[in-house]
Amino acid sequence: MRLILLLTILVSHQSTFAQTPFSVQGTVTDSATGKPVPFAFVAVLGKPLGTQTDTLGRFSLLLSDTLQSLAFTSLGYESKVISAYQATGVRLRAQSQLLDEVVIRNQNPALDLIRRVIAQKAINDPQKKKSFQYRAYTKSVVKADGEVDDSTQTKYLNKYKARLKEGEFFVNESCVHRAYVAPDLSREYVEASRTSGAQNTTLLASMGLLLQPFSFYADIITFKGRRVQEMAQFANPLSEAGLRLYDFFLADSIVHSGGDTTFVVEFEPLPRQAFDGLKGTLHLHSGDYALEYVEATSLQKGNTLRIHLEQWYERYDKGWFPARLESTWQLPDFKIGNTSLLLHITTIIEPPLIDELGGDLTFSTKALEIAPDATFKPDSFWLERRPESLSEREKATFRHYENLSPFRRFVTTASLNIAEWSVGGVIPLGKNLDWNVLSLLDGNLYEGFRPMLDLNTSRGFSKVIRLQGMLGYGFTDKAWKHELGTTLTLNKARTTKFSFNYRNSVSEPGNVDFFLWNTPQIPYELIRNFIFSRADRLVQYKSEFSFRPVKHGTVFLSWTDESRQPTYDYAFMDCSQELMGDKLFHISEFGAGFRWAYGEEYAQVGRGDIVAKVASPVVSLHLAQGIMNAFRGDFDYTKLNAKVEYTYKNARFGESYFNFSAGKTWGDLPYPYLYNGRGAKVSATTPLIWTANHFNTMGLYEFASDQYLNLFLTQNFQRRLIPTQSNWFRPEVSVTQGFAMGSLRNPENHKGIELKTLEKGYLESGVLIDNLVRIKVSKIFYLGGGIGAFYRWGPNRLQDPQDNWTARIVWNIGL
Repeated sequence: MRLILLLTILVSHQSTFAQTPFSVQGTVTDSATGKPVPFAFVAVLGKPLGTQTDTLGRFSLLLSDTLQSLAFTSLGYESKVISAYQATGVRLRAQSQLLDEVVIRNQNPALDLIRRVIAQKAINDPQKKKSFQYRAYTKSVVKADGEVDDSTQTKYLNKYKARLKEGEFFVNESCVHRAYVAPDLSREYVEASRTSGAQNTTLLASMGLLLQPFSFYADIITFKGRRVQEMAQFANPLSEAGLRLYDFFLADSIVHSGGDTTFVVEFEPLPRQAFDGLKGTLHLHSGDYALEYVEATSLQKGNTLRIHLEQWYERYDKGWFPARLESTWQLPDFKIGNTSLLLHITTIIEPPLIDELGGDLTFSTKALEIAPDATFKPDSFWLERRPESLSEREKATFRHYENLSPFRRFVTTASLNIAEWSVGGVIPLGKNLDWNVLSLLDGNLYEGFRPMLDLNTSRGFSKVIRLQGMLGYGFTDKAWKHELGTTLTLNKARTTKFSFNYRNSVSEPGNVDFFLWNTPQIPYELIRNFIFSRADRLVQYKSEFSFRPVKHGTVFLSWTDESRQPTYDYAFMDCSQELMGDKLFHISEFGAGFRWAYGEEYAQVGRGDIVAKVASPVVSLHLAQGIMNAFRGDFDYTKLNAKVEYTYKNARFGESYFNFSAGKTWGDLPYPYLYNGRGAKVSATTPLIWTANHFNTMGLYEFASDQYLNLFLTQNFQRRLIPTQSNWFRPEVSVTQGFAMGSLRNPENHKGIELKTLEKGYLESGVLIDNLVRIKVSKIFYLGGGIGAFYRWGPNRLQDPQDNWTARIVWNIGL
């Protein structure tokens, strides 16, 4: 009995002792140096409890009993587990190597943590998966940025203010199916879309997807936009360049019940770093160093545009994947009265299917496509597919537009349609006909102002057959031009097409098109099309077959029969020494070409397409064989043309651009079929806009060759050399270097025009300073202007030193 009583007393005493709170205080130091280890993690094994050492390595933790064990971890040190009552002085041994065999001791733990995240990007980046597909719901809302300002009182503004107090300005919701195959083949298909105020408009659906980054793993975070605009780009802190550009701070750690820890890291650009950066917070998972959550805000100094993004990730059986994405575009100067508006985009992603797509998804470059019936889904569809209910303000927005008078509804729909047409470049004329308006305001120095009516049948008319017609008139040459064509789509997945076109127009001599219907890497290269002053009358019949045998490559096979008549004084002496003066030049030509454009993507906006992702590199090859006496062919020749473009973006140094082109002709050809010298100088006194990938100090038709090579290098430092905080003064510095070489056989055969050759080479260097002045247009975007200076040097420099210099105007459109 006494023994039982004694055991009862001992057990009671032990239970009472175990339930008494116990405070542990100690210090964590380096076992070799004795220096404190700051920001080390102290976790209670088996419990969601822990703390972190301060800058002197000290910690304090309240426990329920001394029998518990503590785990000590710190980046760069070996982990250690000891009993709580022994934890007053903890010595950690530094690891001999970590990440690329670099010894890391007593440094910023957040920096070491970011290095681990970067090392694991190949595993955790969702776009490094072999494939995935998912369905998503995206909601884009244009709304007031804060409280509605009542200071401005007009009848017109009060209507909008009342609307913004009760609801939002516009609301769009869309349902999307996306499929992806590594490394970069992506297709987004908008299955459904509806916009308050305009049922048939899909502009907000397209822009909502383009302006929403999918993940936070790319070295440069890019918000896509139309090609002629300046896209918003930010150096990612989770990149090798980000390690040198950003400051990191380990703000907190969250210990979970399973023993995992979430590290909370804050980041912001280092002082005096001239680049467009971000400031925000990262939540990083300790087990696999993956992103759990990111919040970031743009820090574009001196710019009214502000972009804020948040992303949430979830872990599935095959890795982490985005679950919810939010982006906010703030435009403080785009206002209703004194009330600023913003665009808020939310994307909710359903659980994905990872690594379950086999083979190629498609060969098409259409990365974003809209279903023909996307805007005609019933309410029952939205009730089923909408993952979360609309807010009361969003519901009120839809009700507001539904209750508008017919006239007010027409005005609202028209405003959205006009915005969509201006972005996509296509105005629908009913269900079956489209009007391409991009060539409406066109012209050049030879034709003068040349408006062009460009019509083609839509997909509503046929998904297989496309008919096209163009009619234009030059007000300077006083001549009509017209084109007719038809295209058959034989296989949509591989973009297999057959086309036939008739063209009666003018064409610049000595120019190589290189498939110019594809947007060039630097859009300012197209300015050359506006300044040509020498032309041939052209009548052309061309048939072409094209298909995509590989993801990014297109093969072209063509037959061309054409005649050219120079409109300038020119005669050609052919191989028989017969002078061909006023005679037309006829060719019959078989052509084969290949264009490889890595990563090129287009997105549908309304009925038009825009460039969603610029390709790099781009390789173009074209082989042509002229056949004499076939149809009307007067010449037997072979031509080989090649072109390579490459763009490299670096967070520290800006954007580097490389352009190489070369061509060679076997056989004697008249001047219209030679190569001009890529000159862009009209006269010594005519101020012109900078023309990319051309020699701005070279006369338009100063040189001619039957074999040539050109090389253009451009380094755009953007705002890194002259950082400012001004909205109207944001200079961007670029340097350029051009080189050309060529030769011409039998120059004496070309009569009536003066031709110079390039055997000795041609060199031109230049400096561009863009955005010296920025003017706000329509409170939405900026028109920027600057100046460039170019110098002609080397063997072909001119005798008068002043003639070797030229100045150019530089312009751009940006947010």
